Amino acid sequence: MATITKAIRVFKMGSVELADPDPSTTPEKVVQLYSTNYPQLKTATLSTPELIGDRLVYTLELPPVKTKG
Repeated sequence: MATITKAIRVFKMGSVELADPDPSTTPEKVVQLYSTNYPQLKTATLSTPELIGDRLVYTLELPPVKTKG
C-alpha cells in the first residue's frame, strides 16, 4: 500500500534555506513576509519549485548587482 506524504516547502536564497512559516499561504506571500527581514527579496524572482526528496524547494533568484561604469 502506498503512503501519501505532503512535501515540505523550503525557500532557498543562495546558501540560506528559509522554512515555510505558513504552508496555507501562497509562495509569493511567504516571500513578501520574509522581505521584512531580507530586503533584497523585494526584487527577487521566485523560480519553479523542485522536488528534492520530501522537500519542495523554491529558489529565490536575486537580480544582478548594478555598478556604475
